[in-house]
Amino acid sequence: MSWIVCLLLVGAQSLATPANAPVAVQASDAEVADMRDSALFRAAHKLADIHVGGTKMSSEVQATVRTQLKDQFSKMEDFQYLEGEYPGVTQVVVDAAVPIAIRQTEDTIPEFIDRLAAFFAKKMTLDEINDLTDWLTKPTIKRVRSSMDSNFDLGEIIEGSVADEDYQISADELERMTIKSAEQTVSKLSGEDIGMLVSFSKQESFKKYQSLKPQAMSIEAEWSNESTPAGEQELETAVTQAIENFTGLDLSGVE
Repeated sequence: MSWIVCLLLVGAQSLATPANAPVAVQASDAEVADMRDSALFRAAHKLADIHVGGTKMSSEVQATVRTQLKDQFSKMEDFQYLEGEYPGVTQVVVDAAVPIAIRQTEDTIPEFIDRLAAFFAKKMTLDEINDLTDWLTKPTIKRVRSSMDSNFDLGEIIEGSVADEDYQISADELERMTIKSAEQTVSKLSGEDIGMLVSFSKQESFKKYQSLKPQAMSIEAEWSNESTPAGEQELETAVTQAIENFTGLDLSGVE
């Protein structure tokens, strides 16, 4: 899989989820097509869009990716050597790779939202979906989710992806990162914000949502592990050219 695309997960979800997520049974393309015009699917699609954070990656997630990717590169011997010989090359690589990876990821988000929408439509009632959507769009909840995006630590994914080209993100990894992000976020909330979250957690729609989130994370992990040879080649070419242009090195034939 692409070592950059895999780390560009859509930001943290609302609150921590149970570990050991079961495998979610996803709807087929035909089933999605049959559901698409129903009020239930339209509502579920809106919920999935909120769950994911929209079809465009937030500025918080993009900033987090840039910072943490550069930090991880700075720990790698190859980049330490290159940076010592050609100061600034690490930032050049980040600047070349991240926009391409973001575009590639954003191109696949609509399909991911469709998958989640079909899943929610199968597992929740229209009333549950509408109530949950109302809560998730409240200013306090939106602010908390944005803060979690900023606190989302991608270090584990970046490290694993760089070390192993066959690295696969698991639902358990997503769960651990979400818990860590939630803990950091909650520790900085006001009493009023915490009160709102407590009220939210008591809603039946929230309880249903939480019970489904392990399976939703399984769908997310599967999506994040998908890549195409063409996409990986585009990234590799961009990074190689950026290094060659900045350093004057000839990297042809270098694995």
